[in-house]
Amino acid sequence: MVPPDVRRLPRALVLERCGGRPEVLGVVAALALVNGALIQVLMASRVFCGLAQEGRIPRWLGRVSPRTRTPLATVVFTVGLMLLATTLLLAEARA
Repeated sequence: MVPPDVRRLPRALVLERCGGRPEVLGVVAALALVNGALIQVLMASRVFCGLAQEGRIPRWLGRVSPRTRTPLATVVFTVGLMLLATTLLLAEARA
């Protein structure tokens, strides 16, 4: 149990005072960030797949791989959109 006076401190300091290494928290945070990005790619690709199957965007985006049962075309499309958006944002930030 964490002592009451420690509850107001940053998590890394709490971890350190409880005997852990604060570097571990950084690794966990980095993994959580990557996991969050992966979840967003998968969620967006499924939204695009649903829109394609309803005919709101090109139907080829709605194809599902028979082997993996995943919308590979929309995953690639989503990753491409995210890379394009990231590139544009970085270019704007440098300007």
